[in-house]
Amino acid sequence: MLRFTLWLIGFLTLVHLLLLAGASTAGERLAHWPLIPMTIHARPYLLDLSSGGRYALDNGDATAVDVALAPDLSQALVVRMRRGGSQVHLINLQRYRDQLLILSTTTFPTPNWSPDSREVVFAGYQERGHADLYRLPLDVDQPESLTDNGDVNRTPAWSPDGRLMAFTRADLYVTDMECPLTCDRRLTYLNTTVVLPAWSPDSQQIAYMVNRSDVPEIHLLSVTCLGQAQEACPSEGRRLALPSGLVVVMAHLGWSRDGRDLYFTAIGADGYGFYTTAADCLAACKARLLVAMNQ
Repeated sequence: MLRFTLWLIGFLTLVHLLLLAGASTAGERLAHWPLIPMTIHARPYLLDLSSGGRYALDNGDATAVDVALAPDLSQALVVRMRRGGSQVHLINLQRYRDQLLILSTTTFPTPNWSPDSREVVFAGYQERGHADLYRLPLDVDQPESLTDNGDVNRTPAWSPDGRLMAFTRADLYVTDMECPLTCDRRLTYLNTTVVLPAWSPDSQQIAYMVNRSDVPEIHLLSVTCLGQAQEACPSEGRRLALPSGLVVVMAHLGWSRDGRDLYFTAIGADGYGFYTTAADCLAACKARLLVAMNQ
């Protein structure tokens, strides 16, 4: 009973924080950084990068491996591990209602939201052994296939303007949401692992992580060339020249609300945690610790 009471107090605090974050008069504390969905000890949380506050999304069993917050802050998707695969649960953060939304046979469906918070995209394995991406409006039962190429497609990221979806297939790809099965386009030719595509707020750039020789890097790629011929687009993004003593951890990557800064997980002189750097730095990028996650 005490455990539930403590969780309820924390949950009510979270609801208050979400209402504050969504209000037009929100304070400066929440103006720059978004709330970061993450798992801590296999439980879903939201992290406030400005204060370091952590807010539990539920008091369920410790089986969560991923969490995604809706842009309108009203709902969250929580991926829970189950025998034989995973389940994606939809949590209403205003009424605290938890419902099973997706059964997936892939370990990491990496769900992502549409900009209007009415649809989700996710990865799911097929019997043939490859992974396709799917689109599911919250008011229908059957998802729509977004890829069908016999490959492993993963980590979908819907652009803030709603037109495009970035995803990875070893390299970085993008597709038009009006014709996803026929309009996909390869953006990088690195032939290595690319993960965590993250759109800038103006939908003009994609940040992503590259695992080159087991040394994670952060790259930025402009997508303003997409209306032109393939050769007009660069085959590799600009690598951020982070401090040499900072080791990037391939766990979290995103943008500040104004698109000027990036946040990411790394290990540095100040320990493990969320760091930030300017998105427009060209050389010798400075990085500072936002929130330590050592505990």
